[in-house]
Amino acid sequence: MAIPVVILCRAGETATFLEQFAATSEDWLIKFFKTAASLVRHLRKYSADLIIVSMAGRRFRDLAKFVEFYAMVSTTPILMSGTAAQRRDAEAFIACGAQGFSSADPEDRIAGVQMVRDLILRFRLHRQMEIRAVRAEVTLNAISDGVIGADTNGNVDFMNPAAETLTGWTLSQAKGQSIAQVMSIDIDDSLGTEPHPVQMALQTRSSTGLSAGAVLVKRDGSRVDIEDSVAPIIDYRGNLTGAVVVFHDVSVERAMKVKMTYLAEHDYLTQLPNRVLFQDRLEQAVRAARRDHQRLGVMYIDLDNFKHINDSLGHALGDQLLVSVADALTVSVRASDTVSRQGGDEFVVLLPALQVDDDVEPIAKKILKAISAGHRLNDSMLYISASIGISFFPSDAANVEDLIKHADTALYDAKMKGRNRYQFFLPAMNAKAVERQLIEADLRRAINLGQFILHYQPKVDLSTGRITGVEALIRWFHPREGMIAPSRFIDIAEDSKLIIPMGEWVVRAACQQIKRWNQQGLDAVCVAINVSTTELTQSRYVETILAIIEEEGISPQSLQLELTESVLMTDLPHNQQVMLRLKAAGLSLALDDFGTGYSSLAYLTQLPFDVLKIDQSFIRHVNSRADNSAVVAAILAMGKSLQHCVVAEGIEDSQELVFLQRNGCQQGQGYLLSQPLSEAQVTALLSVGSVLIPVLQAP
Repeated sequence: MAIPVVILCRAGETATFLEQFAATSEDWLIKFFKTAASLVRHLRKYSADLIIVSMAGRRFRDLAKFVEFYAMVSTTPILMSGTAAQRRDAEAFIACGAQGFSSADPEDRIAGVQMVRDLILRFRLHRQMEIRAVRAEVTLNAISDGVIGADTNGNVDFMNPAAETLTGWTLSQAKGQSIAQVMSIDIDDSLGTEPHPVQMALQTRSSTGLSAGAVLVKRDGSRVDIEDSVAPIIDYRGNLTGAVVVFHDVSVERAMKVKMTYLAEHDYLTQLPNRVLFQDRLEQAVRAARRDHQRLGVMYIDLDNFKHINDSLGHALGDQLLVSVADALTVSVRASDTVSRQGGDEFVVLLPALQVDDDVEPIAKKILKAISAGHRLNDSMLYISASIGISFFPSDAANVEDLIKHADTALYDAKMKGRNRYQFFLPAMNAKAVERQLIEADLRRAINLGQFILHYQPKVDLSTGRITGVEALIRWFHPREGMIAPSRFIDIAEDSKLIIPMGEWVVRAACQQIKRWNQQGLDAVCVAINVSTTELTQSRYVETILAIIEEEGISPQSLQLELTESVLMTDLPHNQQVMLRLKAAGLSLALDDFGTGYSSLAYLTQLPFDVLKIDQSFIRHVNSRADNSAVVAAILAMGKSLQHCVVAEGIEDSQELVFLQRNGCQQGQGYLLSQPLSEAQVTALLSVGSVLIPVLQAP
């Protein structure tokens, strides 16, 4: 690439300059000018890497003229050229801005060209550095993060606008001030204070950052949660020249994190610690008790006949009662104890750090008295009792799981003995556990002996009665006990992981049923299958499902997987990837029991669901309870806006159906439409293609 050079000289000097540059290997693009004005006009259109000004003929005898010339071309370096005798005269021009002097004597030609090279290279590098500096400054001033530079003494020498806003200091106010004063940081550290991160970076010559929970104290005293990173500035020689800190406001994020953590660990209704937080506290208490050779107790509490109150007086009043009971429990225990709502009307109390002679019976009696004393709800008194099961570490159990299980076993015994009482765990109560073990053993045999069958409950288009699909429901035909309800064995199957082979059997049996229906001309039936937490967390779950579909030769679109939010939230990142793979393979996905989890709305748009199934607890009494009807209407509206198909579960009377029809619910299930059917029964119904439903009446 040619190197442009412009030369201001007399006509008789051009040959000498050409001869000088011709002896080099570079590709020079040289233009000659007789007058300064013509050279200036040229540079207005074209650029040059260097201006050479010949001093022959005493050009610029008036030094002011050179100053004027320099002002017009100052972005381009100027090299004065003349004889050795003119070197001293060149000093006046150099003082006015010229970058140097090159001898025009023949013996100095090589040195003169080298000076040209050096000067051009130096100015090119200088321009690059200027461009980079401008870009860096523009970038720093444009970003939303605060940036503060400090010298080796820790004094501020740079701030971008964002840093001015965050700290309340302007650059003019902060320049030269200590970084610790301009960027005052408060760290909640019970172990003591720590140096400012900029000072640490200067001392250690390494990158660092703020401790978690750091707060910036602004100039006006207000506080902002921040996060930062700090790095020392080290030049090419390895010398420390300062440090730079980059920080940003994380107040919203921290507040949201605190809120989400609270929601994740507390019951939405009573604000008590939920199952997750209780489990964590119990595990910590067991470790402490084991270390300090202490006892601890667990009380499992269940309200007596709460379902009757809930059904007869309504869920709204039932919720108020639960809140009142939670308050009664909280004031009945010690400050060090933890009261948790496990779900429904079940509560658990952790009694940590019990001494050998500590008696928990007074606490149990106080709880029973507080609960049975009555609860004022809606200007009336409501009375209820409770039953309590109690177990101890280490006498009754050596681990968390057995502690809770034994307290639950004692609770069951208290209820069997008449309710409104407390009962300590006794080994003899393990009969229930023995029954559980027997069911688990029979389940293992049932899988091998093929004792399971599938029943199918239709899903129905609520406007036409057309059957849109079916839900597969597992049934166990026990050789001794006959048909066993899923409520007796599903939880056991989950705990023992037998749900994994059972789930694979359900998928294969459903696929085989779909193939039989296809062969009978019923080729548009979509079968929904419930998926458990244990199944979904299997490393090869997706591969197993897709392999069964391929082996049985059915379309993936014929299969729908129903997942509850509690299943998804066990490991959301992993489960999200599993769902995306299933969706990509062509399967349909449904969110079952929608509305019962605190974070359903937060994650609904992030997960690839096709169907929302409204939990039957909302459908029940939808016409008589304003809160139920409002929730259902809101879910239907949201489902429509998100373009999800909405299915209502548990439709049991015509009033519920009419409400759903009027509010635009697309599909439904329930005993009003059809109970779960055997293969033969559902095949006959599918051949008809629809069920009779009440016609939507005009309001």
